[in-house]
Amino acid sequence: MAEKPNGRAGTVKEQIIEDPVLGMTLQITVDEKGVTKLIFLGDFPLGNREHLFYPDGTHMGSGTHLAQCPATNWLQLVKA
Repeated sequence: MAEKPNGRAGTVKEQIIEDPVLGMTLQITVDEKGVTKLIFLGDFPLGNREHLFYPDGTHMGSGTHLAQCPATNWLQLVKA
């Protein structure tokens, strides 16, 4: 892949993906220590699920996520 002359690397701090057909929301966040949190929100029989990963990508742990997906005021709706 060609490199841009003034290009810089960037990181994504948060990604929220909503799928209205499946009724599921997927939220991915990375904190300042590099820990990645993957949250599945929806109408699941055993509740919402949360998975944590170390900065190197290995699985730290998982469990039931009790809170709702936080509302972010900086997101804008993208229409296809």
